[in-house]
Amino acid sequence: MKRKLSTILAACVLLAAAPAGAAAPAALFERAEEIAREITILRSSLAASFVGGGSDADIETFRGVCGQVVRRIKGISAREGVTIRHSAVRYRNPANAATPDEKALIERFDSDRTLLSITEMREKEGKKTIAFHMPVFVERSCLACHGPAALRPRFVKERYGDDRAYGFVPGDIRGMISVIFTIP
Repeated sequence: MKRKLSTILAACVLLAAAPAGAAAPAALFERAEEIAREITILRSSLAASFVGGGSDADIETFRGVCGQVVRRIKGISAREGVTIRHSAVRYRNPANAATPDEKALIERFDSDRTLLSITEMREKEGKKTIAFHMPVFVERSCLACHGPAALRPRFVKERYGDDRAYGFVPGDIRGMISVIFTIP
C-alpha cells in the first residue's frame, strides 16, 4: 500500500511538472508495469509449455522460448519507443550483466521478497526517464537451462563459454526486467 501511494504521489508531482504534450508520468509508469508483466508472463508460459512436453532443452527450445520473448521485446520497443532490459548478476549473455545500479536493485529484491517492483524517475545527461523494475524469479521450468552446471544443455555450454547463469533453484532471484521510458 505504501509503495502504491508513494508511486501515485510521485506521479502526481511529475504530472504537474510535465510539459504540455508530454505523456503523463502516471500513465507511463502504468504502461511500463503492463509491459514488464506481459514479458514475464510470456516467458513463464512458454517455458512451462516446454517442460510440460517432456522434451530436452536444445537450440530449438531456446529459439522457441527465449527467442520468442526477445522478438516480442523488440516489437514492443520499436512500437512504443521504450527500452526493455533484462539484467542479472549471474548472467549468461554479457549484454545482460547488471550495472552497479542494477545490481543494487537486484540485491534489494533479493533481500526483501515482499518488494515486487521499484519505480523511479531519473535525470541523466539532460534526459529524464521513468523506469519500472521487476524481479525475475526462477521457476521449475527454468531449471532445464539454469539448474545444475553439469545438466546444462550442450548448446548452452558451447555457445556461452563464460556462463554464470546456472545453479539456481526455484524461488531464487534470476535477475530483473526494467522498462524505461524517456520523457521528452
